[in-house]
Amino acid sequence: MQVVLENTSSIEMKKSFRETALIVIFVAQAILSMGWIAVYPFGGYVILFLWACAFLCVKASPLKYCVYGLIVGLFAVFYMFPRPFGYGNTAWHLSLLVFSQMFFLNRQLFSEVVQSFVKCLILLCSASLIYRIIIYSGIEVPYQYIDLDPQVFNLYWPFYVERLNISLGDVDTVIGSFRFHGPFFEPGALGVALAVSLYGSASRLQLALIFVFGMLSLSMAFFFLAFFWLMEQLFLKKNFLLIVIAIIVVVLAFLMLDKSGFLYASSFGRLLGENDKVLNTRVSHFEVEQIRLFAETVTSNFTGVIFGIGWDIPGSGGSYRSWILGAGLLGMCAWFVAYFALLRKFVALNLQLFIFRFSSFLVLCYIWGNWFAPIFLFLWYGVSRIQSNESSPSSYPQQRQVL
Repeated sequence: MQVVLENTSSIEMKKSFRETALIVIFVAQAILSMGWIAVYPFGGYVILFLWACAFLCVKASPLKYCVYGLIVGLFAVFYMFPRPFGYGNTAWHLSLLVFSQMFFLNRQLFSEVVQSFVKCLILLCSASLIYRIIIYSGIEVPYQYIDLDPQVFNLYWPFYVERLNISLGDVDTVIGSFRFHGPFFEPGALGVALAVSLYGSASRLQLALIFVFGMLSLSMAFFFLAFFWLMEQLFLKKNFLLIVIAIIVVVLAFLMLDKSGFLYASSFGRLLGENDKVLNTRVSHFEVEQIRLFAETVTSNFTGVIFGIGWDIPGSGGSYRSWILGAGLLGMCAWFVAYFALLRKFVALNLQLFIFRFSSFLVLCYIWGNWFAPIFLFLWYGVSRIQSNESSPSSYPQQRQVL
């Protein structure tokens, strides 16, 4: 009897180690896909290595491996199919690999990945803010100068990157450049991740820090998604205090901001369409070219709309235009099918919550396409928990086996 118990305990320890390793791998992949400077410039190689390591921790039937390989293979072939403007870059393929590998997670592991992601993101942002305060105080911190014309950075490994290609004269504050981006290259990417983390916050402290870092990022994506999150709290959880506080903060900020200054242009100006920071009214030469190319393709290139014309197009590479021009409606619809198939595996939706979360999901797709596909799934965390009026992740079915 004792031998049997020891063997059972040994099996449980191995299972626990395997699950812990998977959680660490998926959290690391999600954070690295946002552009964490700690592995610059080898982020792609690290993500690919983690993707391969994950299979050492997964136990699945040969049929599931075959299905996974077939689906990923079809997506990869479609992405790399010759197009006038080239095939998807490395980031697109890595995002696809990480996103598709979530097929091997179950509901409980997905829940733990989201919770761990939120904790790590807050920790990285806090460390970055401390770095910024130290640097602004005049204390010498070793850094690496990086010139990726037109992007220029000072890299303070591993928690802070200073963007030198933007003028700091009008936005210098107690923390330096007011658009906080933590240890990531793009403040918009951080804003998206923080907004999604609102749904995974497990305490008031986490929630407060997410709002602080999100507002400092001046990411319009964060403001949009935070609004939908607040509406959900109001209508479904009747949390009126949060709403009142949010309204007061927004009104005061709106009244205090200089409408001709950087802060207004980077926040409310992006919402009201009053400057070139708005996605569809940017005036830079490359953005105008992308808008023109998109209009021509949609109106006069039926094949291009269906199958895509490629990713090597002018302008920024993370909006709905880049997604449709790159993969076409066929590729976009196939991705949506895969997305909601995974979503059905991880959460139990009801109509009310679907309306609120789907609105946020559409905002993400509009601004970023499917660039941060794994993080987009985190948006639905806690749906079944709210639906059943329970307050802890333990309400998920205890599926201890990795599917």
